[in-house]
Amino acid sequence: MFMRHVWRDFCREITGLLSETRPSWGISFGLVILALLADPFTAISEFPTLQKVITWCLLVGGGAVLAILFRGCLRLIPRDISQGQETVLVSALLGMLYAPLIYLWLASLGMPPNPVYTTTLVVASALMVSSLRQAITETSPAPMPRRDRFYDRLPNVGDAHVIRLSSADHHVMVRLSDGQSLRLRMRLRDAVAEMDETRGFCVHRSHWVALRDIKGVQISGARERVVLYSGDTLPVGPKYRPNLVNAGFLPD
Repeated sequence: MFMRHVWRDFCREITGLLSETRPSWGISFGLVILALLADPFTAISEFPTLQKVITWCLLVGGGAVLAILFRGCLRLIPRDISQGQETVLVSALLGMLYAPLIYLWLASLGMPPNPVYTTTLVVASALMVSSLRQAITETSPAPMPRRDRFYDRLPNVGDAHVIRLSSADHHVMVRLSDGQSLRLRMRLRDAVAEMDETRGFCVHRSHWVALRDIKGVQISGARERVVLYSGDTLPVGPKYRPNLVNAGFLPD
């Protein structure tokens, strides 16, 4: 169960990173061009042109993929890490784990480079790509985030988001991430239909929750309750149990 949750969170982080690091692919292409012009490794410089292009694409692309995987792993750590610290850690990991692989491969060709030179080149390249990506991201206008239609019914809630909806006497109780509770006169199913941009589902006929706010499921005997990061707990209805199973919070 724990590993399933970790895997789900890891996949979510990787999906976000693929979008976040999109500028890196263009920068990586530029790095391939730079490597072809500079010929930093003697062994590769003696390859035919096509083989040289393919080799550098694989080396740079492999480093980019590993960097994304390393970032995804770091973001699973329950501790605040600044973007700068994350960049340094990822670059160091590439230097410790990826540079030795490049060195061993080049050594197998009979022309081993200086290991310190290889590590320095990998770390410096990673830092350069990350710095350029960050500069491009900061100067690019941020796209307007898509918002659930349901928010049009709410007063200005700032950066707070809906963590759960509950029905009560022909009203919907709205719980926000900043601790606010609001009451709207409408049906729960209509409110859920308007939460069309947020991933979530019903856990009971009277309760809908946002997927990202589910911490886990508390089991006590035959009773199961959804636990949210806010500390709220909600009963699980038998009809809606499959939603939690499919999301990886309960066994089949």
